Amino acid sequence: MLARELNKFGEQLVRNTKKNLKAKGKSISGALADSIRYELMSNDKGWVLEFWMLEYGYYQDEGVKGFKPESIKVNGKTGKQKAPNSRFRFGSGKGKGSLFKSIDKWIVRKGLDERKNGKFTSRDSIRYAMTKSIFHQGIEASHFFTEAWDKTTQNIDEKLADAVLEDVEKLYFELINE
Repeated sequence: MLARELNKFGEQLVRNTKKNLKAKGKSISGALADSIRYELMSNDKGWVLEFWMLEYGYYQDEGVKGFKPESIKVNGKTGKQKAPNSRFRFGSGKGKGSLFKSIDKWIVRKGLDERKNGKFTSRDSIRYAMTKSIFHQGIEASHFFTEAWDKTTQNIDEKLADAVLEDVEKLYFELINE
């Protein structure tokens, strides 16, 4: 019974996480949603329930601290830290790592490098501006997984306790009927 309840919990958490991801507009290509899954395994100590998603899902959920938000100035306003409490942060700024490449793919998917009002903005210019803004201000936390976890774990203690009790009762009756 416990395994059944843990599987139900895993399935519900995956459903709630994917639903939140879509509702918050964080599922652009679908790759992150497709990667969300769980696995239930048993070992000599009991059950292990693990949840998986692409690495950048954790950054989307918790946000990422920017490097130097005050270095961004737009229309006389200074940039702001979008995830001040995140455990993740952008590095020293050396190199053009995966953020640069990811932004490029995102620009293409969104069609942002097309001609607007007869003017053309190069993809390099858009990529540079977006990468600089994200690097310095960070990524705001969406909590798509955190909120799903909170919702799914409500009343889980009672459900798991009932399942354990059923398993113990079943084992007891099996033992006395041997």
